[in-house]
Amino acid sequence: MSIGKIGEFDVENGNWSLYCERLHMYFEANAIKEDLQLPTLIAVVGEATYELMVNLVSPKSPSQLKLEELVKVVQDHLQPTPSILAERYRFRQRRQESGESVIQYVAVLKKLSRFCDFGSALDDNLRDQFVCGLSMDVIRQRLFAEEKIQFSKAISLACSLEAAERDAAAVEVGSRTPGGAAAEAAVHKMAALRSAGAGSGSGRRAGGGGGGDSQRERTSQGTVVCACCGGNNHDSKVCRYKRLKCGRCNVVGHLRKMCPGNQQGGGAWRGGGPRGERAGHGNNGGRRATSSYANFVAQTDSDHSEEEEPMFQMALRSYKPVSMPVTVDGKELIMEIDTGHKNVLDGGLGRYTGGTARLRLREGAEPVFCRARPLPFAMRERVDLELDAMLRDGIIEPVDCSDWATPLVPINKSDGTLRLCADFKKCVFMADEVVYLGFIINKNGVRPDPKKLEAIKEMPTPTNVTEVRAFLGMVNFYAKFVRNISDILYPLYKLLRKQMRWSWTDECEMAFRKVKEVLLSSEVLAHYDPALPLVLTCDASARGVGGVLSQRDARGRERAVAYVSLEIDQLKPYYNRRHELYDELGCVMWGHRVIIPQSCREVVMRELHETHMGIVKTKAIARSYVWWPGLDEEIEQRCRACEVCAEVAPAPPAAPPSPWRWPDRAYERVHLDFLGPIGGKVYLVAVDARSKWIEVFLMTRTTSDVTIDKLREAWARWGLPKQVVTDNGPPFTSESFENFLSSNGVRHIFTPPYHPASNGAAENAVKIIKKVIKKANCENKRVDVAIQRFLLNYNNTPHSTTGESPAKLLQGRSLRCRLDNLKPDRTAKVEIEQNKQVVYSGGTVRGLVTGDEVWFREYRPGRKWSKGIVAGRSGRSDCTLEAADGSRVHRHIDQLRRRSRGSMVCPVESSMDDTREVEQASSSQVQLPAEAGGAPSEQGPPASEAPAAAEGAPAAGAAAGNDPTPSSSRYPVRTRKPVVRYGWGEID
Repeated sequence: MSIGKIGEFDVENGNWSLYCERLHMYFEANAIKEDLQLPTLIAVVGEATYELMVNLVSPKSPSQLKLEELVKVVQDHLQPTPSILAERYRFRQRRQESGESVIQYVAVLKKLSRFCDFGSALDDNLRDQFVCGLSMDVIRQRLFAEEKIQFSKAISLACSLEAAERDAAAVEVGSRTPGGAAAEAAVHKMAALRSAGAGSGSGRRAGGGGGGDSQRERTSQGTVVCACCGGNNHDSKVCRYKRLKCGRCNVVGHLRKMCPGNQQGGGAWRGGGPRGERAGHGNNGGRRATSSYANFVAQTDSDHSEEEEPMFQMALRSYKPVSMPVTVDGKELIMEIDTGHKNVLDGGLGRYTGGTARLRLREGAEPVFCRARPLPFAMRERVDLELDAMLRDGIIEPVDCSDWATPLVPINKSDGTLRLCADFKKCVFMADEVVYLGFIINKNGVRPDPKKLEAIKEMPTPTNVTEVRAFLGMVNFYAKFVRNISDILYPLYKLLRKQMRWSWTDECEMAFRKVKEVLLSSEVLAHYDPALPLVLTCDASARGVGGVLSQRDARGRERAVAYVSLEIDQLKPYYNRRHELYDELGCVMWGHRVIIPQSCREVVMRELHETHMGIVKTKAIARSYVWWPGLDEEIEQRCRACEVCAEVAPAPPAAPPSPWRWPDRAYERVHLDFLGPIGGKVYLVAVDARSKWIEVFLMTRTTSDVTIDKLREAWARWGLPKQVVTDNGPPFTSESFENFLSSNGVRHIFTPPYHPASNGAAENAVKIIKKVIKKANCENKRVDVAIQRFLLNYNNTPHSTTGESPAKLLQGRSLRCRLDNLKPDRTAKVEIEQNKQVVYSGGTVRGLVTGDEVWFREYRPGRKWSKGIVAGRSGRSDCTLEAADGSRVHRHIDQLRRRSRGSMVCPVESSMDDTREVEQASSSQVQLPAEAGGAPSEQGPPASEAPAAAEGAPAAGAAAGNDPTPSSSRYPVRTRKPVVRYGWGEID
């Protein structure tokens, strides 16, 4: 015995997703095996659904598919995946409706969010829309006061506030409603509050049109007044106007005359008579009214002006209704209005009391009686309600018969009611130009309203078929102003076809812009004149037909009255082909080709493709014998879907190359590949993607361990790359190689198998090195030497892609090679220029050697100079000294002076020995003259012994007592004279 029952699926109104969920539960509950689930589904869905399945899966049968495939086919047809943007738009537009509880509102929001794809932000979006869409401001303000409130907590709090508001309303109504009417009034209290909207502060209004006690009020005499229409002796829940929308506030539940917005300030004086007995309240700045009396100045009609009218209508405001006795001349003001002037503040239509109005007819006018036109069924009830309201307000009176009659023309108003009278606000008299229904009409003719065209001009480019259809609807409204508009809009009309796939092409964009330009510059159409002859000009094309309806005036000029245009359907061009068909021996023929019926086309198609010829050959043989609609498309589909043809088909044309992204830094991405075996050896080739720097490593074995060692060697020089690109060879796919890369933070990128072009950088480098090896073998050179010499020149040569050499991009400099020896040496020139700078500086040359006694500068407090001995030289100008106390001191030569006679400063000659330090002069360049009576000094030693001789020259000169004589100065001696200031010499 089966558990449960699955009925037939309703294709028109059923939910296929829910039906499938119930069906799966039925399978599990009855333990139906998998091979019986599909037959069970086909057996229970019903005839209409099964017919739909057959049509959807044709030419196959539903029983040939799997259960999941068949369910998905029906799902895609009945419930296609909705647009996320459209679903989110519906979700954002949802607001709590009148009479809808919080729980019902939450359920609708959750249902609308199913296809919004909010993901992890679902609760936040539900919370935001829930709070923003609440109809009661009191609950919304309370939720706004919460900080970081969750969706579940917001629902709980809103339900609590709703229940509290409902209970408070029931208690309030019960305290004012006598007997058993309290419960009934409490039920309608919340509906009245929602329809009237929230008031000030506490959320209730005393002067609201939907307010009062249970949407009804009682006068001082106890008469019940309907809060919907203002009628007497019936409750609002049975009022025929309770479902109509107010024309002022657009709230359902009351008529315009009962709207709370009719009174100034929303809570002003409530009308007398049948509309109530208590005064409204207003806003007194948050102060609670007390029972004390206030003094007012009574103002009558005699001293009331138009400027004082707003003050006359103003009433006191408070957060709660407060009855305050207002006494004028000893009488209560409210009672005086209720008893003596009931119709002053009722808000209804006034009554003309100025006399009897007369309607004058032309002489000889005959009565005209037009029979009533049939009304649509949907308007009959509303027309009856409007006539009853006009009858009740005294606008019309019933008569038994009349000689005059005209049919009613009901017009739908924006608030849902009907207008049965003329609206004279739309009448314009004595005007040169009139704007009517989007057209501007004047004496010259008719032209489009620029304000309406502005919407067409600002409309953005359509993104789907719905937007295209909306744009065409706006444009076709002014189609009569555009010549051949169907030809212009043909690319857009193609997008509306059922089998057309959405594709916004350049042709569509051109048509979209052109029709805007034509509309904005459209000409003025002439008014149709029945007295003038008509001229019809027609034209046709492959896309559409068009015509111009014009009139020729007395001067012979033609002015267009309207343009007409029509798109040709895609089948209309072939309509005349029906005359080419004929019957021959019971077969329908088209020329020499047999038209194959639907039932035989599959057999003929198999015969045409039996030998597996290509698309072109199959079409050629088919065109010689048979035809049916869509034959060429079916042949193409059959040939492309044939597995036999696909197995022997050639490879597709190569795709255009897709270059790798050029890295931002050098050695960021490295391409690797193996070369060989060639000559019994295997090499690892590495290429830097940015600089194109190539490195080649001789491999003893092509294992991952040896490969890792070579990469460590290269990366020790250039650093770690970010990416390594290799093929799918065993050394690169091993676990140890992957661990090596991951531990160093290097991303490994594999190229597609058997597609070397994807690793083009490494493949090109392998090709280059292979040629180098072959050339070395031809010249009987060492391969390793040839490779290294080639890499030196290659990495130093500008690359065709980058325009720079790999060395300059990787190292920032060019490598020195043997060709650099061809360039002149600049060292000698630089040294000569440096020596000139020393000479031109005007300094003196001090020659100090180890062991010289000197005075060195002291910077400690006390002595300024101290004794020392030169212990060594640490540079051209720096000396290490041994002080008198044995300590070592470091000083510059400018901080030293000799302590012996031989320490006299020797001037610098024009040339200096380049092999000596700058501070020392060659003995051949500097001569110390002998003392009086002595022999002149000898020439310096040979060049080979110049440094030693020069080093000892100063000491020898000092020992001999030679007194150095300064050479002639290069510049003339400057004679300095004292400055003689004006007036000082005379005083002396």
